[in-house]
Amino acid sequence: MKDEYYEQIVTRKTSKAMLAGVVLAVVITILLFGVGILYLGVLAFIAVAWLLVIIRFFIYPRIHVEYEYMLLNRSLEIAAIYNKEKRRNRIYLNLDKIEMMAPLGSSVLTNSHPDHSYDFSSGLGTADSYAIIVNRDQKVLQIIFDPDQEILNRICQVIKTRCYFH
Repeated sequence: MKDEYYEQIVTRKTSKAMLAGVVLAVVITILLFGVGILYLGVLAFIAVAWLLVIIRFFIYPRIHVEYEYMLLNRSLEIAAIYNKEKRRNRIYLNLDKIEMMAPLGSSVLTNSHPDHSYDFSSGLGTADSYAIIVNRDQKVLQIIFDPDQEILNRICQVIKTRCYFH
């Protein structure tokens, strides 16, 4: 049996809130170091060191995010790649379990009321975004992603009448 494999990588746009958070953390660190060293001495130095560790290991890696969509036979796996170093699997779907797939904002999606929504798109809000509706653990999930034409075609070959992208 021949395995069918296809993958696509989509870069997530860095949100303004994330950039503002990084700038705010750096400004607080600089102010704490400048003002705190005068009044708190070594304690300010320790606080600045902790803030730098938090910025480096918890905030900075989440600035640059890419999503990898992998189709292998009848499954779709979406992984997040943080800062081009760390890969984390985010969601795994059996294509047979998909209830429907349609362009984001389509009238077909108005009848679905997801319990939770996962956004694995580029964040640009373009017309290239699609939503997958799937039932998992008695909850309706909406998965937003930006597939290319090849992924769309391969998914629609499997889910046939539940695919609304034409």
